[in-house]
Amino acid sequence: DVGLNIVRDGSLLKVTDTGTTPSGGALGTGRDVRSASISSDGDAVAAVVAGRGGPDLQLVSGAYGGNVSALASGTSITRPSFAGSQGNDTVWAVIDGKPVRAVRDSQNSTEVVSAVDAVSIASVARGPITELQVSPDGVRVALIVGGQVLLAVIATNEDGQVTLSHPRIAAFNVGNQAVSLAWATASTLMVAREASDSPVVQLPINGAPASGLISGNVAPPVRAVTADASTVYIGDQRGVLASMPSARRITRPVGVSAGGNSRRPSPVTNHCCPPTSASTADAPASGLAAGPAMTPTSPPDVHADHDRSALSRGANNDGATARPTGTPRGCASRL
Repeated sequence: DVGLNIVRDGSLLKVTDTGTTPSGGALGTGRDVRSASISSDGDAVAAVVAGRGGPDLQLVSGAYGGNVSALASGTSITRPSFAGSQGNDTVWAVIDGKPVRAVRDSQNSTEVVSAVDAVSIASVARGPITELQVSPDGVRVALIVGGQVLLAVIATNEDGQVTLSHPRIAAFNVGNQAVSLAWATASTLMVAREASDSPVVQLPINGAPASGLISGNVAPPVRAVTADASTVYIGDQRGVLASMPSARRITRPVGVSAGGNSRRPSPVTNHCCPPTSASTADAPASGLAAGPAMTPTSPPDVHADHDRSALSRGANNDGATARPTGTPRGCASRL
């Protein structure tokens, strides 16, 4: 277990009892990291880094603390996500607005990047996809589309192409203010919102309304969230806070602060994955990383068709179900 990591000022840092230390390799010593995710076993890392000598970003992966190599490039790349049952060799991201899967053959060091059919998403929500995270069991994805949280089942069409099917709004009472999300378990999401009222909410995937965590000591706006079954990490203006989801209260500060001229850190863990938005070539580089990571950014200015009502007024919604398969994995992100 590599524990909590953060992305701050372009470096991937491991949080220790006394502060932070570089994670190792180019991601830990460089200044180009925009977001990151760590596999559930802590062995692998995927990250979005600024390209050298050009405007493009690169999606890279490799051993945690070791060397990484490029999988794909683009002008906009969301925080990556490891693919659950596909293990450490498959990474998902949204590149230039389109979901893709990057598969690395570890035996011959070749990469295959293929488009994911996401046409059905537009029938449910309009706007850019600023976050995509695969569930720990590998069955579905959670997305932020135009500030709304969607769920879709991972399937394969008749042509053998991976597709996102049966998309639905995860909970209408979240509104269109989501900026980051993370899987706490295969059936529960944690969502950070661009809101002073309930900036962090817990969202079951069974169609029940989202519910807010008590957040009296959070300093909005919250830009990043990451989680596992036991702990939620939140990145706000002052640094990183931790909470137990069962307590439904955000109380415990982590020994990481924004500090001086540093940009706010974002948490990353290797247990599950959080919400994030697309990095762009000129975006600031800082965030939290630890297993599941998130890459938060300001939500797009998109007017949803749903009421931005208080969480207590949420409506239930039905969606497709799928049989769980695979194993959990982690992710990382930035603020």
